[in-house]
Parts: sequence; structure tokens; C-alpha cells
Amino acid sequence: MKKWAIYALLVFTVVFTGCKAINKLTQFYINYNTSYTYQNTLPSDVPDSINTPDIVTNIDQQVEINESRKDLIQSAKLNTMKLNIPAEYSTNFSFLKSVDLYISAAGQPKTLVAYKHNITDEIGNELELDLTDVELKNYIKNDVITLSITSTTDQFLSRNVQVNVAIKFFVDAKILGI
Repeated sequence: MKKWAIYALLVFTVVFTGCKAINKLTQFYINYNTSYTYQNTLPSDVPDSINTPDIVTNIDQQVEINESRKDLIQSAKLNTMKLNIPAEYSTNFSFLKSVDLYISAAGQPKTLVAYKHNITDEIGNELELDLTDVELKNYIKNDVITLSITSTTDQFLSRNVQVNVAIKFFVDAKILGI
């Protein structure tokens, strides 16, 4: 009887760790980059909205590289979203009071995905945003996504400032044939 219990435990361990290993094979990251510009005409203490150019997801190619298909995506969530002002602008994010980033895609509602509020004047030229924990698989399954930014400044800008956006999605999908 002890022998069967040991075999059962061994089989359970192999199956359980094997499933975990297979699950890891179905998880991957997708990175996107875009940019937008704060105009020097932006009024202080008034929320303003800016849209990024469309982001082409190339999702079919992205999931194929990871041996899957977009219809097999089970989950997609933001892993990181960072804003960066290139060095040639010689400024930092101290002009911002708050920033909210929304994602939209065809057939999907505009959804808040990242934000940073109460931004201090001691901030540098990189800003890592706080993330909302929302499911985004229906957004990245689209061929195009768009970000819209609502922000409030607390200083006037002397010139336009470009902001680069680095987006990293964590994707969990089924592997073809499994």
C-alpha cells in the first residue's frame, strides 16, 4: 500500500510540475512604444487630453513567434508603462501634476490602464506609472490600439515636450496543439 502511495505521489508531482512548465511556455511579453507631445500652449491646472498615434499591434506575428494564435490568448495585462522625456528636451516631468492613460481599440470601451497622481517637482525625466489591474486581451487582439492621455500641469511649458511611452504587456495564451 505504501508503495502505491509513493507512486501516486510521484505521478502527481510529475504531472503538477509538468503542467506548470507547460503554463510557463504559454506566457510571454509584448512590448510597444509610442510618443506624444505636450504643447507649450497647454494651460496650467486644466485637464487636457492628448491621443497617441495608432499603435499597430502586429498581434498575429507576436503570438506566432510564441507558437500560438490570437484566438488562443487567455489573458493580457499591463506589466509596465513608463513615460520618458528624451535628453534633448533638457526638462523633466515636474510640470505635471497628474497623468491618466487610457487604452481604446475597435469595439472596446476606453479604459483607464495607468496613472500617476500628485507628481512632485523632484521627479526626473522618467515616470513609471501605477497600473490598474484590468484584463486587456480584447484590446491587444485588435490590429490597432490607441492610448489617450489626460493630464493636468502645474507649470507653463516654455516649449513643446515630446514624451516617449514604453508599454509592456504580459500575455498568457495556449500553445498550438495543446
